[in-house]
Amino acid sequence: MYLLTLALAFATSIMNHNHRHRPMWCLRWMNRLTDCWFTLFLGHPGFVFDVCHDRNHHRYRNGEQDWTRTWRVRDDNCLIGFIRHPLDCAITLRPHIGACLRAIRLRSPAVWRWICAQYLLLATVLVVAFVLDPLKALILVVIPQLTALFFLLAANYLQHAHTDENSCATHSRNFFGLLNPLFFNIGYHSAHHLRGAAHWSELPAIHARIAHTLDPRLLEPSLLCYCLRVFVLSLVAPRWRSQSLATRRSQPLATRRSQSLATRRRPSHGRRADEVSLLCTGSAGGDLGMLGFASMVHGELAAQPMEISSPQGVCGAGMQALKYAAQALALGEHQHALVAASEFPSRMFKRSRFAPVAYDTDFDAHFLRWMLSDGAGACLLARSRAERIHRVIAAEMDPHTFVRR
Repeated sequence: MYLLTLALAFATSIMNHNHRHRPMWCLRWMNRLTDCWFTLFLGHPGFVFDVCHDRNHHRYRNGEQDWTRTWRVRDDNCLIGFIRHPLDCAITLRPHIGACLRAIRLRSPAVWRWICAQYLLLATVLVVAFVLDPLKALILVVIPQLTALFFLLAANYLQHAHTDENSCATHSRNFFGLLNPLFFNIGYHSAHHLRGAAHWSELPAIHARIAHTLDPRLLEPSLLCYCLRVFVLSLVAPRWRSQSLATRRSQPLATRRSQSLATRRRPSHGRRADEVSLLCTGSAGGDLGMLGFASMVHGELAAQPMEISSPQGVCGAGMQALKYAAQALALGEHQHALVAASEFPSRMFKRSRFAPVAYDTDFDAHFLRWMLSDGAGACLLARSRAERIHRVIAAEMDPHTFVRR
């Protein structure tokens, strides 16, 4: 019976989740009282959820910059990973929570006092409970609090382990069956990411509108059957093991690999980065739609002001950047020019992006085998005393050096 009551801790964590996204009440003081109630049941004030979940997880959806991403330690989907994930998140989130508290203390004294009041309330209740009866306090207060926090973080693992954060069709796993009527439609996770502020009762309708775009491999009819198959049966039958939909994972900005080459590889005769006055970069497609690729590399280098150029296009951007730099040196406008090129096509040409439109061919093998893979390189051009253009250094590295798979 006690284990059954711990299931209510799961419901409490879901209720807190929904309340943080969309407050239950219209009156502020009623929401404040509800915050205190959830603080006592979860063992931690709710501001942590705002920082770590609303502002981070919903923004990066299990991506590289998501503090609670499921593949931080290992990209797996098994019972050990399910148990390990909440513990890993607790350790990872601690410095971020501390930094947030320091920022709130400086910028919002009123919010800081409200958070301190919640911590004081929680500490008071725990102290009184342990003074009255330590054993009952442990069984009836502390263990349910830890269980609620465990479920709050473990649910993230169930919904995102072995998904692909780069596609709207594959970034979340959805569950159906009795889970949704019993636990506030928590299974409609793709719909929740699409409209985080929507009331939980609206999620089935939102899911119905986007169901045709979702990967059918991430639509589970039952949470219990899913856990039995992935966490138990997979231990004895390999065919039940989960397979990751993310074929490659890397840093979010491919520019970081180009700037590493530009800053760490020193020219043979000792040229420094502050002697470069022209930066030319080439790429078939940058990481952002508006900002030029050279601007991003220049920012990563933290270099002095200089002229930049960002040729972009398929098959010729790198040579255009090199030609522009060579012509600028030939005209005498610059003495040293840095040229860099970086390509990351695998993040776009993946089957998960085309499966929702009924593309049945193995797209990765059918297309990528006929084209160049990911990679990056850089070179430094300089004028000699004889006014001749020569390449001081040219470096070309294996794609595995620049792209974390």
